[in-house]
Amino acid sequence: MANIINLDWFDEISGSKSTLDFIHQVAEDQRRIQSNLPSLIEKKIYELKMSGMTIFLEGISATASLEVFQEIFLNNNHFLVDAFVPKSTEKIIDLGANLGFYALALRKRSPSCNIFCVEANPIIFPLLQENLKINGYKDIKCVNKAVASTSDTIDFSYVPEAPSIGGKGVYSVPRKWMTPDRIHSLKISGITLDQIDQLFNQSCIDIMKIDIEGAEIDVLSKKADIFNRTNNIVVERHSVSDRNKIINIMNEFGFSLIYEEDPELTCYYADMYFSK
Repeated sequence: MANIINLDWFDEISGSKSTLDFIHQVAEDQRRIQSNLPSLIEKKIYELKMSGMTIFLEGISATASLEVFQEIFLNNNHFLVDAFVPKSTEKIIDLGANLGFYALALRKRSPSCNIFCVEANPIIFPLLQENLKINGYKDIKCVNKAVASTSDTIDFSYVPEAPSIGGKGVYSVPRKWMTPDRIHSLKISGITLDQIDQLFNQSCIDIMKIDIEGAEIDVLSKKADIFNRTNNIVVERHSVSDRNKIINIMNEFGFSLIYEEDPELTCYYADMYFSK
């Protein structure tokens, strides 16, 4: 769930003065964006040192990227249930890998876990690869396709200022700042869960994270065989109306909802944790 950048926390984890100065600049920029003022962050790739890691991100999307980093490394998003904290050599699929923060957090908790990442956005995909590589995780396989109910070419909408928003998620809720000129589109290849299953080629999946910006219902409804061999799934819903649909589908696969981040439904997106 969205957060104001926590400067006290970032002050603690910043590994260089340039990183700290940049984050304070981003925090000020966040206030500007919330006031519908233009961003002052230069549009280039920045290299940051945080939590003992090197992180690359785009200046144009720095605010949104740091919010996601904070959600995962400070608020423990996707890790709020013990069964979803990796142990030893677990097999994990990350659908909607973004800049790789979840994969990095997994490896910090369990250096030997086996991770397969899928990210649709071709603009940020090279940064996902670089963030994993520079931190010593070249073995993590990454695929640049959109998780979908088909492997056909599909239209993909994205917002350069917010790489965590894409696909159907662009239109899932109204956002005052998201004017039509901010939304871009391109054609990308889809990939189904059955195809991901073949590529990862594991007898069982310990954890699957699904954060695919509003395509959750379409993908889950395909009833892929991989669900029969998956133990735990965390799904980020992208609208309140999707909640019960996701629960019903997961129940059909033998999963029970064991925890949800926002049971009062006060936010349009939140994690839902399912286990068998």
